[in-house]
Amino acid sequence: MQGNRDTAACRKLAARAAVVAIAGVAPVLAHSVATAAPIDSAGAGAPALTSGEESTSAQDGVQSAVRGLDTRAARNDTTRKRQEPSAFELVHVDPTQLRVPDIFAMAPAVAPIEAPHGRVRIGSLQTDVPEWLPSEPIDQINDAAAGAEAGLAQVLDSAGFDPARSDRIAADVLGSAAMGAAIGSTVASPIASVGAVIGAASGFVAGTPFAPAGWLVVTPIGAGIGYGMIAAPFMLVGAAAGAVVGAVTGYVDNSPVAPRAE
Repeated sequence: MQGNRDTAACRKLAARAAVVAIAGVAPVLAHSVATAAPIDSAGAGAPALTSGEESTSAQDGVQSAVRGLDTRAARNDTTRKRQEPSAFELVHVDPTQLRVPDIFAMAPAVAPIEAPHGRVRIGSLQTDVPEWLPSEPIDQINDAAAGAEAGLAQVLDSAGFDPARSDRIAADVLGSAAMGAAIGSTVASPIASVGAVIGAASGFVAGTPFAPAGWLVVTPIGAGIGYGMIAAPFMLVGAAAGAVVGAVTGYVDNSPVAPRAE
């Protein structure tokens, strides 16, 4: 019994000593933590900012980050149109990396490029739109051209081209094809004009039973058909030749993409 009492007494003394020690050391530890130098980090040493300065700094940082992002980051976001690529260097084509596209394992879809306001954009070809023209047909032309360009860029991605190179080739193919078609139509115009006259005469005769409305409607339709039947082959040949020229140009042209005008 006496041994048990001595043991219990020793335990009490030890516990009291531990409490006293902790009580004495705790303030010292707290003071040391409060006055210790901060751990080095990305923001260490930076002056404190007020709430207003913090907000302005954060906004500037976000805007700088957005400006620094290459538009290629949103290249495969097909939920919306993308802007024309910003300035960047083109990667040289490595023929050893090219392959036949696998239609069952195509590259991700490519977002179409939005045409600048008030302009018709067909690949690398752009031209101003007269103010008196309605916007709906212009939008339809731009959408159709952008969709074809995006589809061609996806095929080129699947063939192993760098995305920037795919964009360059697709734009040059569409733009050169449009120029070729225009040249073909111009070359064919002397002959096609005869077809337009014949078509107009045929339309006039066909619209006579419904005159005068038939003359106003059927005559221009006949002229358009007559012109198109002769001009279409020239336009197709011109477009095909332009597409070939555009493909070759986009393949070998390594000049950097020019920055967009702000």
